[in-house]
Amino acid sequence: MADIDLATLAARDIDAADHVVVVKEGAPGTEEMGKIPIAEMLPGPARFYTFNDMVSSTSGPEFVFQQSGTGAGVAARTGLADGGIGWVDFNLGTVATNRVACSVAQNTIRLGLGRAYFACRISQRVLSDATTTYTERFGFLDNVTAESSDGAFFRYTHSINGGRFEAVCRSNGVETAVDTGITVAGVTTYKLEVVVNAAGTSAEFFVNGASVATITTNIPTAAGRETGAGIMLLRSVGTAASTPISVDYLLLEQILTAAR
Repeated sequence: MADIDLATLAARDIDAADHVVVVKEGAPGTEEMGKIPIAEMLPGPARFYTFNDMVSSTSGPEFVFQQSGTGAGVAARTGLADGGIGWVDFNLGTVATNRVACSVAQNTIRLGLGRAYFACRISQRVLSDATTTYTERFGFLDNVTAESSDGAFFRYTHSINGGRFEAVCRSNGVETAVDTGITVAGVTTYKLEVVVNAAGTSAEFFVNGASVATITTNIPTAAGRETGAGIMLLRSVGTAASTPISVDYLLLEQILTAAR
């Protein structure tokens, strides 16, 4: 089977009913793995997809930056770092209740209607401690000002779970939390992924490509339990300005079981 580039593919008479064949290369030859519907690869009625490469700290049509408290905010970092195209610093100011967030599709994603995927890449620059205490959340969130009622996300603060990432699912405020075993370290880059299966019966959590937790309870799927996605930083103690995290990108996707 000959290779084809995207420009050539775009020029062909291709529509959403067609498929892409996935071929695995390797000795002693090639193996056809299966077909992926075009409709599941392109944004449209069967697939919601959005990506923010953090080249700007300005809110756009789908992503909204929010901050509260004197000195809190986001700022594009100058210069490339750790392979990132763009980075946005999440800055805490001089108020003990400072918060900063970037969110998308707030309260519009219903888990269980198709495979849902969240990913972000962050640089953990400063750890939470007793002097400057804050909680970070990454994933499916329905609230970026307090704890989510409905979601599936990573959570970190220094005084809970030994300073390790927690994998969390919450439905109507009822929580399942699992220790990922990953101790959060300063000056360290993490890729965080949350995958909720199509039926909404399982949420799997990945850190730097490795599966670290799977949760099958308290995944919000019922009507009225819609969620969104994003990154949230909320401080509870301290008034010193700091930059706990920088964000390289944020991605959200849902492939609907039944196309609209």
